Amino acid sequence: MVSTSVMNYLLEVGILGFVFPLVVLMAWRLRTRRNLMPALVGAVTFFAFAKLFESVPFMLFVGIDHPVSKVIRSNAVLYALYQGVFTALLEETGRYLAFSYFLTKHKESRQTAVTYGIGHGGLECMFVIGWGNLQYYMGAVLLNSRGKEEISSYLDKEQLKGITLQNIPECIMNTVSGLLLFALQIALSVLVFQAVRNAAIKRRLIGYAMLFHAAFYLPQGLYQAELIIQPVMVLLQLLIFVILFILAFNIYRKMGENEKKKAKQQKTGAVTQEEKGWAFANKKLSNIEEEKKER
Repeated sequence: MVSTSVMNYLLEVGILGFVFPLVVLMAWRLRTRRNLMPALVGAVTFFAFAKLFESVPFMLFVGIDHPVSKVIRSNAVLYALYQGVFTALLEETGRYLAFSYFLTKHKESRQTAVTYGIGHGGLECMFVIGWGNLQYYMGAVLLNSRGKEEISSYLDKEQLKGITLQNIPECIMNTVSGLLLFALQIALSVLVFQAVRNAAIKRRLIGYAMLFHAAFYLPQGLYQAELIIQPVMVLLQLLIFVILFILAFNIYRKMGENEKKKAKQQKTGAVTQEEKGWAFANKKLSNIEEEKKER
């Protein structure tokens, strides 16, 4: 049986998992007045590369029964590494392509990176926190109403175990982990956005993005392998995010400084052109007046 308090938490947080990203997006829109197209592109890119394209390597390395898939499935750490590496590879590739080809009109402002990240991470938040908690809630309702024996016919042992062992502390930890993943996607978007704008450091920043993205999944694998407890998992994920945040914040700040310098130079250039125009007009008038005097 699953307690009422746990079921209420799963339902409420599941609903908030869908509402929260939308609130963040609207708040960002009100603050910056930016076009929301990058957020839409981010959401579509996540769905395409994380939900559709990721099924191909999953079938090749995990789904089809062969020696490699058996080893990966039997080891939670290896499975987490597989998940982290392929998720990072596919999502960062999608992010790079989105900034390079679909958001070319929005590359002048650093705020595009955050807007995209909210869309990319927001849809993931809806899947991980929203839909994930609602699935547990529906499973808990079935378990309490029909009993373990009846629902065991269409739920495997791991799913049933996950539902029956749900408690408030574990639910909170899962929620924190999901929120960190949402924030992680925004920070990663800053790195890849700058990589697209600055060819000199492109490879380095994309490498950093893939490394941080893959590393974020490793604590989850260690926890599933029962090598660490859940609070340690969340702390490790928090540590990875903090390091990434510091890097992304510095990049975002420098992008802002460069954009201000560029805007100032453009303004100065426009003023110079205007001054040249007035000087040319004055010279013309002076020549006309001199010609009149000579006549």
